[in-house]
Amino acid sequence: MIKDIGAHPERYVSNENENIRRNGERVQVTWMNKAIYDEAGNVSEILCVGIDVTEKWQLEKRLAQAQKMESIGHWPAASLTILTISYPLSSDIRSYR
Repeated sequence: MIKDIGAHPERYVSNENENIRRNGERVQVTWMNKAIYDEAGNVSEILCVGIDVTEKWQLEKRLAQAQKMESIGHWPAASLTILTISYPLSSDIRSYR
């Protein structure tokens, strides 16, 4: 990938990928890259700045999953549990009237 960035820097102005930290944790990073050219017009360096977007990526993934579940009419298990628990309580309350 490094050689391709040097050969075609315009393809890599911005990209996002998974990276692994030294401790083994996986993170999503958005990279901004800028080629630095020498006097002859050749790429001599590449300036790369990475931003950890793991939390944003996880939230987007959860939102997409929730939208998918909503579109097929599937309720999350937590919602079903709340309904199951609240039904007997409301039945008991009605019996005391």
